[in-house]
Amino acid sequence: MPRSAFLITTTLVTLLALTASARAEESTDQLLQQLIRAVKAKNAAPTTKPARPTITKPARPAPLQRPPTPKPTNAKATVRVSRARVFLFLAPVATSDDKASRDLGAVLARLVEARLNKLESVKPKTPTQLPGLPKLLASYGDLGKLDRVSLIAIKNHTGVDGLIRLRVAQKGTLFEVEARYWDFRNGRLFRKRHVIGDLDATLFAVLQRDLVAFATRIRRSYRVTLRVRSTPNGCSVLLNGRKIGKTPLVRELRAGRYHVELKKRGYRPYRRSFNLVDGDTLNVQAALYNPVAARFLNAKPGFRIDARELNLGYRYVYLPGLDDLSDHAHFFNAEVLLRVGRFDFGARFAASGLSTQKTLDTFVGPDEGLNTQDHLLIQPQALLKYTLLEKFSFASLRLCTAQGFTYARTEGSDRADSAWSYAADVYVELITRIGRSGNFSFELQLDLGLAYLGRVPYTERRFSLFGEAAGEQKKRHMLGPMAALALRFSFFNDIF
Repeated sequence: MPRSAFLITTTLVTLLALTASARAEESTDQLLQQLIRAVKAKNAAPTTKPARPTITKPARPAPLQRPPTPKPTNAKATVRVSRARVFLFLAPVATSDDKASRDLGAVLARLVEARLNKLESVKPKTPTQLPGLPKLLASYGDLGKLDRVSLIAIKNHTGVDGLIRLRVAQKGTLFEVEARYWDFRNGRLFRKRHVIGDLDATLFAVLQRDLVAFATRIRRSYRVTLRVRSTPNGCSVLLNGRKIGKTPLVRELRAGRYHVELKKRGYRPYRRSFNLVDGDTLNVQAALYNPVAARFLNAKPGFRIDARELNLGYRYVYLPGLDDLSDHAHFFNAEVLLRVGRFDFGARFAASGLSTQKTLDTFVGPDEGLNTQDHLLIQPQALLKYTLLEKFSFASLRLCTAQGFTYARTEGSDRADSAWSYAADVYVELITRIGRSGNFSFELQLDLGLAYLGRVPYTERRFSLFGEAAGEQKKRHMLGPMAALALRFSFFNDIF
């Protein structure tokens, strides 16, 4: 038997023996672990004693009690760490026509597969598992002539991160082994190894070191990915005590130990530490605990305020048929409301100042006299609004009414009069959103309807032949169509 064939046969027998021994040790260890777990489970189980005879008595009815209120818990979180897998494809080993080269190629293929299987998060792929891949890789031609972008495209197309190509040939009593390690993830040739020598342990040691270095380099090219989501959104994310943004958040990090903290005003912070290695994807889904919200949410459903609203604007009322007064009333409106379900209720304060001038016929001539009066109108009213239609919170239509009083004060040249009277408005309201930030909303409000402003006192004057003015005190009802335009500031309740 030739010396080379003897060495190959000896190597095959040794590898098979080592593989069988490793499998035997692995099965023995698994059996021992199963036995240890079974013993621990048996010891942890409570020992049962023979039951004593008991005398059953009629059970007394239990007193009625309120169901226990669930106790607040800390922030709940779902944490999942996904380990990246590096897939390396071992191309069919190219050998010369002699039997010794073919046998050595088979041994090296077994060696590569066994060594890669022992590396963390590395999975070797063979032509048996992917039979169509060698033909697909051959269609790319000479990989050495491809640029970086083209090599990365191979990774995206095939799904493998790297390629290992081996070529074995026998030259007399020596063997020539050439290995090329293609890194498709980074788009380059990682290493080219060319060894000529005897078949000994040095050859296998060199190949194993290359495999470990190759797989480690690709494995480390996968950086740590941090994905953080929270309930509620907008929580501040602190990484090792430094703020990096707000949820939802995605960041790439280096491998290491990290302390993740989520904070939001009014909520209990969430804190946890993680040890991450290259290629890990950390998904954190945290629900922060709110003590105030927990108290309300655990209580029975009842009255709840959804938002607080402030409206500032202008209201115009047309007053037809008032010969002795102005035909127009201009009001400044300020409204404060609370939103409960589909209802808004609150108060409105409105104020208006009017000045009227009327010419009078005197003994001097027609329209030679002038009667000037100043009117002040102040309206405190209660508001009630009902939402008829709401479209995705961007636009809404409401039916509204305002009920209250009008304080009217009139000042003339020689006297002043004042009076309180009932006042009411009925109108429809159209609201459209201009912008929103968090729990704050900025909206435009348009009102159209009918307004009754109450009764206003005024003085009607006449001139005698001698020029003495005689005044008669009167009151007039003020009723007419109205239109209003206002800016609406809504502050939503962030607890609910």
